[in-house]
Amino acid sequence: MARGEGPYDERAFFVLSLPAMSTEAFHVAFAEPHPFGFLVGIALPAGRALVPETVLSRLEAREATLARALTGFGQVRWVGGRLAAQTAGRQFGALGWCALVGPEGAPMPPLGYSLSVAHKHDLAIALVSDAANDRLGVDLEDDVKAAREIEGVFLSREERNALDSLPSGERDRALLLAFALKEATYKAFATCIGRALGYHEARVSVSPAGELSLAATFDRVSRQPVLEAVHQWRGERVIAAVRESRPQRGGC
Repeated sequence: MARGEGPYDERAFFVLSLPAMSTEAFHVAFAEPHPFGFLVGIALPAGRALVPETVLSRLEAREATLARALTGFGQVRWVGGRLAAQTAGRQFGALGWCALVGPEGAPMPPLGYSLSVAHKHDLAIALVSDAANDRLGVDLEDDVKAAREIEGVFLSREERNALDSLPSGERDRALLLAFALKEATYKAFATCIGRALGYHEARVSVSPAGELSLAATFDRVSRQPVLEAVHQWRGERVIAAVRESRPQRGGC
């Protein structure tokens, strides 16, 4: 099942005050309720300089220790993602937030929460839910040219033909959204599946009205997921999120 762009449902959160929006490095670029939880963006600096200790000190001590072992943009994006997750988690009252590293290198939220992060060169985002059983995936895409270059890899011939039915001005946006939806799906399930997912295991289709929908058929699993998907455009960027809500923890 897939849903399109907002408006998003209003939700009540534990912490109502938020940092002012900013484009300054390692400060909040946006913070808002999301249908699947709470979404935060953190502005990232240009360049690959080491993250200052004044910024690392804002992380939980164990997060800061892990961050100090990283270098270059790997450190920058890691810190940005953790700061975004921390800010989002606090909206649910998680004041002692700490997201370490789980299986497959994915961020591991505190017990009782679900988390997914994404980043580009100037922005890190985190989506947090207080539903521990949710599988969440979020992705941020803005490079249409790169998506065009690899669309033969991540889209099937049938999917490409469906996009070709769109007016030329709409195809690029649909292509970028399709890529983001698939990436978000893989983030949500990679740890559970325990292997890299093939691009054919998540499928996008185009309705007569030109709207994209998402479904998944995973290989070698005992149960197929039922997905919800939403997206939002921020200028030429798209943020796509995928969720599977489960009544209890368990395998895929």
